[in-house]
Amino acid sequence: MVDKYYFEQSLKRGGDDGSVGMPLGNLTSQFFANVYLNELDQFVKHELKIKYYIRYVDDFVILGRNKQILEYYKEEINNFLINKLKIQLHPDKSDIFKLNNGVNFLGFRVFYYHKLLREKNIKKFERRFNELKKFYKKGFVERENVVNVFEGWITYVSHANTYKHRRHLTRLFNKYFPIEIKKEVENIKKHENFIERLEESNYQFTSQKTLQLLKKGLTIKQIAEQRQIKESTVWEHIAKLIEYGQLNVWKLLPKDKILKISYKIHSQDDKLKDIKQRLNDNSISFDEINCVLASIKHENKKKNIIHHVRNYKRINCFRKCYFNPKQRETCSAKFDDLISKNPNLELTKKEFLDLFNNHMNICILPEKEKLGFISYKEFIERIRNYKNKLVKHPLQQPAQFQQSQKLQIYSKQI
Repeated sequence: MVDKYYFEQSLKRGGDDGSVGMPLGNLTSQFFANVYLNELDQFVKHELKIKYYIRYVDDFVILGRNKQILEYYKEEINNFLINKLKIQLHPDKSDIFKLNNGVNFLGFRVFYYHKLLREKNIKKFERRFNELKKFYKKGFVERENVVNVFEGWITYVSHANTYKHRRHLTRLFNKYFPIEIKKEVENIKKHENFIERLEESNYQFTSQKTLQLLKKGLTIKQIAEQRQIKESTVWEHIAKLIEYGQLNVWKLLPKDKILKISYKIHSQDDKLKDIKQRLNDNSISFDEINCVLASIKHENKKKNIIHHVRNYKRINCFRKCYFNPKQRETCSAKFDDLISKNPNLELTKKEFLDLFNNHMNICILPEKEKLGFISYKEFIERIRNYKNKLVKHPLQQPAQFQQSQKLQIYSKQI
């Protein structure tokens, strides 16, 4: 239930000029607008019986095939709003037009198969972005605050077809708002998201299109035919995606093939021709060799410390301390402290493990367990044995056992 007095006072308070209405920016404004216009929803669906009707707050769309019927709907709705709710349709923003021109809804131009940003919204953000550049240069605003604005905009525009816009904007952000070397990062999650955006800005758009088609289940041949490019070009895109960590070679090629190729690769600088000669197997193509080589390059590539920490927590910490969630939280806080003090640190996987195992005291496990590795198969077996013990002795069930009920969900992360 909404407090009627609070609702009325919020409406009466209005703007600074004494006008009555919903205060823009108020956290309750969207909720109140949805509640207030509920009667409109009931009228549209039950009285007018309109089938295709979409509304969010004060923005709504009605789809129909007959212009005269739509004109009738518009007039009836406006009369209802005036007489019942004491408001009316905006005279300049309420119109009837063909879908081919796109529908303006929630700041987007929505077409049949894609969505675009409205030009007005882009220019508005560009003005804000330029203002922040000036303020940051003069020291009037902290980088953390700018990241909040940037993240909000990127999240919003990601609902439209804006890959190139986001890539361009991320590059500009990194150029004009660099991390100060002696400055600690306060919001680790925001910084982590920004690092991901920054790396995405380096990916080629054409490879991203190939990735989307792969996720839809298309084969190499089907992608080549749909995009009207050679199959070898598709393989090149796949190798790039693997090298940048956007695609897992183990999900692409059979395990025995990957292992066979890996044994014949002596260095990431090996030439494909030399690896092919060592293999002496006509069933393995140059493209498959290139994908495995790209995977090795990805493993040896220097990455921001955030990537190494995330992977270590997801695999090692999760498996080794599965039954000790409090300890995982403690270690996670230590990792956050490490990232906040070294936001720009880039390491290879080998360098990170050496730093973690030999020069840090984040993990409190015995040396043997700390340096050891638990395979996924072994991890599942531990869970199974633990469950069997609890079935035999139900009274000894600890609180941590609740986590094992979520094993299927967590296993997707591993």
